[in-house]
Amino acid sequence: MINKSRKINVLITCVGGEYGSEIILRFKKNKFVKKINIIGTDTKDLNDVVASKFLDKFYKVPKSNNKFFLKKIDEIVKKNKINFILVTSDEESLLLSKRYHNTKIQVACSDFDVLKKLSNKIETYKLLEKNNINLPLWYEIKNEKDIMHRIKFFEKKKLEFCLKPAVSRGGRDVIVINNKLKKILSFQNSRERHVNIKDFKSNYKLFFKNKYPLLMMEKLKTPVYDLDILSNNGNVINSVCRRRLHSALPNKGHVIIKNKYLESLAKKISKIFQLNYLHDCDLMMDKSNNFKILEINPRPSGSFVVADAAGFPLIENMLKTFFGIEKFSKPSKTFKRILPYQSLANFT
Repeated sequence: MINKSRKINVLITCVGGEYGSEIILRFKKNKFVKKINIIGTDTKDLNDVVASKFLDKFYKVPKSNNKFFLKKIDEIVKKNKINFILVTSDEESLLLSKRYHNTKIQVACSDFDVLKKLSNKIETYKLLEKNNINLPLWYEIKNEKDIMHRIKFFEKKKLEFCLKPAVSRGGRDVIVINNKLKKILSFQNSRERHVNIKDFKSNYKLFFKNKYPLLMMEKLKTPVYDLDILSNNGNVINSVCRRRLHSALPNKGHVIIKNKYLESLAKKISKIFQLNYLHDCDLMMDKSNNFKILEINPRPSGSFVVADAAGFPLIENMLKTFFGIEKFSKPSKTFKRILPYQSLANFT
């Protein structure tokens, strides 16, 4: 029920993403907080951010690796009396969780030390392995010599594999070995490349120049599954599994999957890392149809709003967490298949 006395000023970063407008609109239409002002930021110009149409204010900010990034965010927070920050990129999650630790401003993420672990795929795998969580066959690659040694191992086992930097985001610099291919295929603006083993051996020095350590792991079966985990002090509030309709393009639609193993896995992950707010866990299946974790992101999925559209009250429960209300909402009605559509907005 809406409480007319509740009010909140929300800052949402990276609103230029494909689902930026939908996230903003669903925050505004929530059934818990009456007065909600939403400020958005992005590195793109105003005219290139469709979501700016639905914001109360929009600010262009420097990239997170720019020395003026935090200064700009501080100015926005102070000027707009921000209470709550939803961060949707890895680097910004780390920076802002540390910046506003022990302040009145809540950043919707876990503690900085937790995010630091999650941002490193190798460190995440080590901790999951220690807690007996199902993982793919994987190896840490420290240099070029390690690559050639492990390639021989996978070839001997007749297994295809993939490689990714230990620290990266959004599928960047991922190489997937697929021996059925005759040429290199790129997805997500060349973030993810699919290549046969011969071409990989010829080009791996170019692919991974100065990006060690790497994570090398067995190639799993498509599709990719996104497990949204909303937590409060390590306890799961809601967990939702979404099967991507296109594995390399996560914004092309999803099917909601109900699976008791994944519900249990969400609880274990939340406890292991003592998660807070919303995190995204990516999974795929092995040849025996067992779910295996690819990575756990230190932020929400860029497509988490799909789960909200499917009837899971993630946004409402995030707002309840901010106000310290622990009587969380459960789905009243859920939908199985969620597809994106294009819409138009007027700009002057």
